[in-house]
Amino acid sequence: MTPPSAASSAADLLPAPTFKHRPNLEGGQVNLIAVQDVARPLRVEVAPWPTSQPSPALPEWLRVFVNGQLLAEKKWVAPIAPEDHFVDISLVGLVDGVHSVTYVVTSFSGTPQGSELTPLTLDRRAPQLLIDNAPQFPAEVVSAGITEAYLASNHYRVRVNVPSYLSPAVGDVLRLHWTREQLPGVVIAEKILTLGDKDQPVFFTLEEAPILEHGYGDFIASFSVTDHAGNPSSLSHSSPVRVVKRTLPEPEVEGAQRVDGHLELPALKAVRGALIHIPAAADLNGIERVSVRVGVPGEWGASTLVAPLFRGSRTYRLAPAQVAALMNKNVTLDYAVVVRGRVLYSTPRVLKIVAVPAEHLPIIQCPLAAGKTLRLSQLPAGDVLLRLASWVFGAPGQCINAQARVDTQPPQENSRQVLADQMPIDLLQSFLGVDLCLPRDWLASLAPDTTVHLDVALSFDGGISYLALEPTQILLQA
Repeated sequence: MTPPSAASSAADLLPAPTFKHRPNLEGGQVNLIAVQDVARPLRVEVAPWPTSQPSPALPEWLRVFVNGQLLAEKKWVAPIAPEDHFVDISLVGLVDGVHSVTYVVTSFSGTPQGSELTPLTLDRRAPQLLIDNAPQFPAEVVSAGITEAYLASNHYRVRVNVPSYLSPAVGDVLRLHWTREQLPGVVIAEKILTLGDKDQPVFFTLEEAPILEHGYGDFIASFSVTDHAGNPSSLSHSSPVRVVKRTLPEPEVEGAQRVDGHLELPALKAVRGALIHIPAAADLNGIERVSVRVGVPGEWGASTLVAPLFRGSRTYRLAPAQVAALMNKNVTLDYAVVVRGRVLYSTPRVLKIVAVPAEHLPIIQCPLAAGKTLRLSQLPAGDVLLRLASWVFGAPGQCINAQARVDTQPPQENSRQVLADQMPIDLLQSFLGVDLCLPRDWLASLAPDTTVHLDVALSFDGGISYLALEPTQILLQA
């Protein structure tokens, strides 16, 4: 059976059939069937036709034709549900190319009526790459790799040219594959050909973010093509490419010496602050934000130095109070560079700030003592004054522990007197020193000719740790 060959006018034709197909693109193949759907039945849908009254005596027929050949038909002998106006056809026997799909409805009156035509395209041919088909990187990238400097001078993009392949078409999806040894590959860039790409060089625009997201080192780049129908090409030959990490060597500290793999800085060499240098070998362009990190953020004494000594300098100063807070601690030093919202960190290094030796710190004194002897009978009324002179690195917020004690066997209840328990000092005390009181009543409770030991310790880190000062003794006499 063949469809009606003529009609008196276009108005006599029923609306064109519809079916599932790939989206139509400007300049591309029309009503292209996805390759995975070619082997499946294709549902051809039609609009309900007027004056439909099928019955067993007067059935109605829907017949679908491809290129004028009947492929499928359907018969109704009862009223047709709106969603039942379709016929499934098989495409397996059709060759690649453009085909015409029409249908004929024979209503209960017995009169056949044809439809308008809908084109249908089949394409099961995979894109074919040529022999020399590796993606092509710029000469500078081939020789030196993808560097931060190259990205900065090329709008943070890399152009990767695609060699010609047979019959490029609108809707072709080109994918740039990025592979690292022993790691699965990823698609790092994608391009869909449009009508504007016709007769133009084809290339990927490889953005900075996906490049750096996959890290630094040696990679292999290749590409593939999947046409609009879903036919995949083979994978192209590969091109090696290196993503070069910016050179950010570990910072240096003025006056520090390398000891067993770390740096040691005597605190006395940093009384006015520790100078931290970013090496000249560090790859900085002068306009990026750079900061030096000292210690673990959130810990006492840790800090981030955001401003160099002067504009254009690579030297940063750690304040004396911060130096003191880090004494006898191993701290990590590095610096951070902010590049277009990304933060790059230098190679870190460990610094130990060696504490101030006890001989360079004050000893608590008793002004009322004659030499090392304190005569209780000759003292004025009230408690006995003790004085601790100001010390190097003294600053508000530092703490003092102090006690007076006597050695008794066995220990007695009154053998120890606390003079200061984690007592913070203020700004004035940091300049003038600290006065403490030795209770007279406690002294009076002791036996004559008793040696009183005075123990003092300073905390430079807010009470976390203490550094003991040299002890002193006074002989108590009646």
